[in-house]
Amino acid sequence: METGSTSMQCIQVQDLTQGLVHTDAYRGFAGFLGGEDGLFGKILHLIWNLGSPLCLTPEQGAVAVLYAATSPEIENEGYKGRYMLPFGHVTGKMSALASDNALSEQLWKFSKAVLEQVLG
Repeated sequence: METGSTSMQCIQVQDLTQGLVHTDAYRGFAGFLGGEDGLFGKILHLIWNLGSPLCLTPEQGAVAVLYAATSPEIENEGYKGRYMLPFGHVTGKMSALASDNALSEQLWKFSKAVLEQVLG
């Protein structure tokens, strides 16, 4: 696929957050800072478990990602290049940088070069 082609113009990019999702991902962070059995790990574990009622479940967290990837509203409502919050809420307007055709062309060429280098 070359830049400027019809195929490239069909690519849409969304930036989103799935929110604070209660998973065991904090364990990697605790391990990085001394392990789960250390004082920091125990404090982090306690805070994480006390805060869990405020967090989304992993299934709820996946909804934002699935919505951005599959909802026809993304294309139909002009959400292209906008920041999405959980459950399909869209914020602000697309920035000038996000709509800059020269930058998108540079990004495409760079991404293609990286993939060719990595994948051969």
